[in-house]
Amino acid sequence: MYSLKHKFLYVFIISLGFVGYFSSFYENTFIENNTVKLSDDLLGIEENILNKFNDNKITNIALFGLDFRYEHEPKRSDSITIITIDEKNKKIKLNSLMRDSYVPIDGFGTDKLNHAYAFGGPELAMKTLNKNYGLNIKDYITVNFYDVERIIDLIGGLSLEVKKKEIPYLNKCIQEISHIESKPPTYITGEGTQILNGIQTLAYARIRKVGRDDYERSERQQRILMALYEKAKSIPYNEYLKFINMAPDLIETNISTTRALSLAKNIVFNKINNIEQMRFPLDEHCRGEMINNIWYLTFNKDKTKELMQKYIFEDIHPYGDSEKSNCK
Repeated sequence: MYSLKHKFLYVFIISLGFVGYFSSFYENTFIENNTVKLSDDLLGIEENILNKFNDNKITNIALFGLDFRYEHEPKRSDSITIITIDEKNKKIKLNSLMRDSYVPIDGFGTDKLNHAYAFGGPELAMKTLNKNYGLNIKDYITVNFYDVERIIDLIGGLSLEVKKKEIPYLNKCIQEISHIESKPPTYITGEGTQILNGIQTLAYARIRKVGRDDYERSERQQRILMALYEKAKSIPYNEYLKFINMAPDLIETNISTTRALSLAKNIVFNKINNIEQMRFPLDEHCRGEMINNIWYLTFNKDKTKELMQKYIFEDIHPYGDSEKSNCK
């Protein structure tokens, strides 16, 4: 039971970006860990939200995916996912937020959601999420897409479906990343489900100008998370030690070891293994708009906040059916 518990835990961790956070062989934290506790006020958590949704069986964690190679680059969170651990309904919900969403950011006016991280790191990013969507996020995990590339190569690649229309853009991204890393490019030659290596998967995650632009980009990133989950289930237990050794270079988080172990125990012993995916705002509540010659995604904030709160805290699905999702 003990090894099974930890195997499930590692599957969950790898699939969501925790990578090697726990081990039965170690008691120390291996990840860059900022355990300074921030007040609810600094994180933009409103008192009425705490009172209304004061349920310790719902845990929200912000997962930020950064896309930068050099330290001088702006660290925008090009991927923003709210991981909801719902112990009551035995679910993990992956809620993607559109990075170009036009939102107020404290001290910086109204701008794209992903700029909050560049302006003020994970603290301002969490505050922006809480204030705009009526949430209670206190924990975060940050990963760099280039580090995810290393993980994917370690586990032997991911099985992903490549569409014909994606191939030219995918190969262009592969060429760019390979050039940056001084590696020979391995291009995609045909459509269909196939095993992508680290660079190919990173390129897949970065495709934007194809199909429905950022809508489909968000969906691709969701597919990568789910593919990681499926692949991790087949990895032998002893192989997870590789990730423990890599962990300090891969993850930044403010989740303490004690809290992480507590969350993990709850996931395992409550048999939480159902994963759902959603993307907010819903298509019918948003539209692209040029403001001061910059493209933003404007949306119905009140409706989006209402739907997110109902789904996250009350398990009321936006489409009335948990089998439905706008992350295809």
